[in-house]
Amino acid sequence: LLPYLDSDEEGMGCAVNVKHLAPALAGSKVRFEATVLDYKENKLLCRVEAYCGKRILAQGEITQALVKKSRLKEEIEKLEFEQKRLSPDCKTV
Repeated sequence: LLPYLDSDEEGMGCAVNVKHLAPALAGSKVRFEATVLDYKENKLLCRVEAYCGKRILAQGEITQALVKKSRLKEEIEKLEFEQKRLSPDCKTV
């Protein structure tokens, strides 16, 4: 996705629907593939698959919202303020 974004844009995940089909051992090389299925307004829908060699490990769909970096920064700042005010026990690490 990154090569296709304007310099002032960011992709932000907004929906994930992935089915885990098989395990992979710790340290295994896993390959991920994404295919664009649809693009409307600022939403990008992709089919995703994960492979270990020829074995498919997972498949599903991911939707990303394409947003201006300035807007994303504002939303993060609002969330940080609200979290400190309403949920002080919810710490970031």
